[in-house]
Amino acid sequence: MRADINELVNVGVEAGGTSVAVKKGGQVIDAAYGTLKKGADSSFYVVLSPKEGDTITKVKTGTSCGCTVAKVKSDGSSHRIKIEYDTKRMGAFKKSITIQFELNGEVQKIFFKLTGKVVST
Repeated sequence: MRADINELVNVGVEAGGTSVAVKKGGQVIDAAYGTLKKGADSSFYVVLSPKEGDTITKVKTGTSCGCTVAKVKSDGSSHRIKIEYDTKRMGAFKKSITIQFELNGEVQKIFFKLTGKVVST
């Protein structure tokens, strides 16, 4: 069984255009938007940084569908992933994002479960 991701790397979540409630546990991070207005900025950022003496490389993402976007920007040892849901799509949603990276040469994965609801303005 893999270690809790928080024991391996520093995982931070920063608000972008909206706030998101985050619950970390094991390899899975639940991110709940709550209710969003149609057309609202749904972006938030996940920041991966290594613990002292470790190295994170080869960061890539995958999403469950085209309505969710995850873009990686690396700056030295820190990696910032911008996550967005398409708020032009009305109704409740459950989406997933996988962030894969190498930590000291070993492949690791973090799974995000995004939930929320988009309503008319």
